[in-house]
Amino acid sequence: MRPKIAVYLLIVLFLYNGCNYSRQFSKPHIYSTQLGTMAVLPFDNRTSHPQAGAIATDLFTTELLSKNCFNVITPIQVYDTLSLNRILDATDILSAHSMQELGTLFEADTILIGSVTEYYYKKGIRETPVVGLDIKIVVTVTGETIWAESITREEIAFLFYQGSLNETTQKLCRQLINNLKNNLR
Repeated sequence: MRPKIAVYLLIVLFLYNGCNYSRQFSKPHIYSTQLGTMAVLPFDNRTSHPQAGAIATDLFTTELLSKNCFNVITPIQVYDTLSLNRILDATDILSAHSMQELGTLFEADTILIGSVTEYYYKKGIRETPVVGLDIKIVVTVTGETIWAESITREEIAFLFYQGSLNETTQKLCRQLINNLKNNLR
């Protein structure tokens, strides 16, 4: 009887865990000192949900700050710097300025650039949340991407557990930051 219970518990845990699809790039031997001060730009929203970029930016920044191992310039500080310099649209900042200019502007060694690629409830017997994030870290002096990951997560509804877009985004952010930390020396 006990083996059946163990199998059922494993199935429940597997279904609760959801499904991830990801691709990652990392320069070999990234040292935490290379990241220096990292400016987090507001995430680009490539979805039909009007606030997906802002929500993901806030959740990612909170997770990043909670790890207490990165020197972070938050998106609020980025917006303040942009408004002081009369740059009105944060989404066009990458095309209008070089990485060196942005490094000088934000007093940052690296810049974290993110986008939300999926943010919706998948239709089915039960609606399940699907979230996709694309993150990269660029060194401001060289413009070189030293770490990047693209990840999508789809929760699996099981019994009474359905999940939410917010919870799924939090899980993705936590996973991305842990993946980044695991690549650091």
